[in-house]
Amino acid sequence: SGNIGIGTTTPTKLLNIYGSQDTTALTPGQTTVGIEISNNISTAVPSREGTIVFSQFGGINTSQYAAISGIVTGSSAQQQIGNLIFSTKQAVSDTSLTPRMTITPGGNIGIGTTNPVGALTVLSGKVGVGTFSPQTNLEVVSTEDTNATLTLRNVSTGAAAGAYISVRNDVGSLADFGIGLS
Repeated sequence: SGNIGIGTTTPTKLLNIYGSQDTTALTPGQTTVGIEISNNISTAVPSREGTIVFSQFGGINTSQYAAISGIVTGSSAQQQIGNLIFSTKQAVSDTSLTPRMTITPGGNIGIGTTNPVGALTVLSGKVGVGTFSPQTNLEVVSTEDTNATLTLRNVSTGAAAGAYISVRNDVGSLADFGIGLS
């Protein structure tokens, strides 16, 4: 059938990898079941260490339409840290992939940037919550029949503790706008 099986004699896909290790007590990366992509080249940090490329016609750069890459961003002896970068093409005429989302070793996520400085950094485009077509840079839409509230609140214990801005639309009333209300 042309299918390849690792750990099985009856592969059902082009490549099937089967294992029998109980992974419930393991953290990610500790299991022996899986795929590891390694690049033994010794280059300066940062360096592209491994990439999974999605392509319609293998080996032709112009046919590549998406990729997931691991980039080493720090190294000490045999220990490395790095970013996980998701890249795509925007148009059929594009000749290379563009990074769209990055996850850093510290867990920060960047959309439109490869260097997110906070838990979530969005540098391009419009962000919609509860909508497929936001009309502004940040649009939050509620389809609930109950109160719809957008709240920005400081929960620290410092001088700004408890300060927040709340925009609320209570059912049956006009929108309320409060600063520092509880």
